[in-house]
Amino acid sequence: MNRVVASVLVASGLAVAAALPYISHAQTVYTGIVERVWEDGLRLNTGDRTFRVDTWDLYGDSTPAHVSIGDELTISGEFDGREFDAFSIEGASSTPVSEGSGVPASRSPGSNVYTGTVESVWEDGLRLNTGDRTLRVDTWDLYGDSTPAHISVGDELTISGEFDGREFDAFSIEGASSTPVSEGSGVPASRSPGSNVYTGTVQSVWEDGLRLNTGDRTFRVDTWDLYGDSTPTHISVGDELTISGEFDDGEFDAFTIDRAP
Repeated sequence: MNRVVASVLVASGLAVAAALPYISHAQTVYTGIVERVWEDGLRLNTGDRTFRVDTWDLYGDSTPAHVSIGDELTISGEFDGREFDAFSIEGASSTPVSEGSGVPASRSPGSNVYTGTVESVWEDGLRLNTGDRTLRVDTWDLYGDSTPAHISVGDELTISGEFDGREFDAFSIEGASSTPVSEGSGVPASRSPGSNVYTGTVQSVWEDGLRLNTGDRTFRVDTWDLYGDSTPTHISVGDELTISGEFDDGEFDAFTIDRAP
């Protein structure tokens, strides 16, 4: 065999052997026992391997407040170098990983709908504990930078949306008991018959849209086709409206807007 070829093969073999300890399995879900915990991470022992887990996106710098040594966890995510970036953390026995401030919640049917208890709230998002996982929720499209004005720690919510990377983008937020998530400025409204018709109270208004609270959900409405950039001259906070239209990527495009009877 040519010496050069042999050398290349040997070098390639050594490189692969050196990399093997850090290549993740085909699966990206691991169950194991927590051996150590620090501010933004932990060390998990799965029985056949031990590795560091980055929990920043789930708990920030407060991991010890949610996870303890000896906990048995199921963690999904992906390796970034030698460290495993956690996307979700579930209790192996389907119990909450951390203490919720309200009634422990369960995941509702549907891969894009979750029911859980709010553990923390910030300007444009929140952290939801569903009982078997904890996830970060982006609420910008619903509340902008004023999420704390509408949602509090301990609230039990049902949230629909989709994952974008490690974060869950909320399309709608409903009170788990079919009550408004936040205080409306008018009479609580109800959804009218028809899958594309909603009746509710206006919570906020901007140039080309508004946010409607139907009593069991809150969502953004695009009013451009009806009012252009002058929606505030036609609609005010507190107005009770019946709106027909369709959802387009999380936002409801209004076809018609009528004053509720």
